[in-house]
Amino acid sequence: MLNQDYNAIKRFIDSADITFPDCYPNYAADGTSRKPMWRTAEYAKNASSLRPAWLAPQAFCWTQQGKKSRPPTLDEMRNQSWQALINGCKGIIFYSHYDHSQMYYPLIIGPDFIAQEIQDVAHLIAGDFRNDEMKFTVTPADPHFQCALFEADGKMMLAAVNTANEVRKVDFTIPKWQNQTLFMLSENGSCQVGNGKFSVTFQPLETKIFLTSPPAEKHKTVAEVKKQIAELEAARIKKGNLFALGGNLRHDIEEITLGKQAGKLQFALSSDPAIKDFAHRKYGIGYYLFDGMTDEYASSRLHWVPDAADKTPTVTVTLPKKEKISCIRLNTVMREEKSNVKAGTVYAMVEGKMVKCADFKNDSAAWVEINFPAITSEKWQIQITDFVRKKPLLCEIEAYENSGSVKND
Repeated sequence: MLNQDYNAIKRFIDSADITFPDCYPNYAADGTSRKPMWRTAEYAKNASSLRPAWLAPQAFCWTQQGKKSRPPTLDEMRNQSWQALINGCKGIIFYSHYDHSQMYYPLIIGPDFIAQEIQDVAHLIAGDFRNDEMKFTVTPADPHFQCALFEADGKMMLAAVNTANEVRKVDFTIPKWQNQTLFMLSENGSCQVGNGKFSVTFQPLETKIFLTSPPAEKHKTVAEVKKQIAELEAARIKKGNLFALGGNLRHDIEEITLGKQAGKLQFALSSDPAIKDFAHRKYGIGYYLFDGMTDEYASSRLHWVPDAADKTPTVTVTLPKKEKISCIRLNTVMREEKSNVKAGTVYAMVEGKMVKCADFKNDSAAWVEINFPAITSEKWQIQITDFVRKKPLLCEIEAYENSGSVKND
């Protein structure tokens, strides 16, 4: 039973075998959040004291009135998840796969990474708490620092979470450990215990997991995943791509879609049934044809599926100023090794009239490159004249001054 607050947890406690709160911090671009990070721990404590509990961490870009919202980072999702496990929850369900999440790399890659590291120590999470065998002191004092000691089959784990947006130094005392080396989950390196004591500096919102035995398998570290996310995000703007919008916050995506941001290209689709969807109501998915997220990372829910009655699906692009273009590339949607886009035509506005630049045909190519004599224009159209009806057609559209400047995929 998914609940939202303390009252709901108690009210519906007898309606399901497992309860799981969804304490979304709701992050804003100005660095604030509607709920403090440590509130997640309070929800978890409350739920797990009454019934077996899971948590639904925030893994989407929510909205709050008067604020520009942003998606959670990898650190913030990991922080939420481990707060819950430390306080008695035994399962995690990230919300939500389709609601403003699959346009952000942290939300595409992060949940899988966190799930893997939790799976690596699931036997310890399912074991016994040994919090009475541990003492710790936080500097500066912080009542919301979260940690727990787990044990299973003679192996132990200390999970610790800094819920503050500031550095915290923590001195741990675990007499049972005496002098030994601790292994770090999802990190390189180790931690040395001397006479049952050790000290650790936690960066803002940092989560650290200490193990008395190394995990059975070695997977990516937090640092490696952060680097992967940063590189993918940077690659969304390809050098020379005149149609690139890249990644933006939800508020900016909506404003760009409505043509409210000066200096950004404008676009129009001949039809867009996604305007009626819950997640994309009023705005549709046109923006995602220019967001630089392609191939394996592009969500099928963000592919353009024209209306069934649309006989000539058309995308119109208006640039902030005239640009010289001789190459347009389409990332088409594949089905059973065949492209759903079979043929079409590229047009450009020249002296007030739409002029044909080139026709194209396609069968089995995910990427279609259309080359033509260079034309300088601010308004362009891609018309699709032959296609598989009622199926997704396009993932991305790119434009370049010449084919030589195209980055290979």
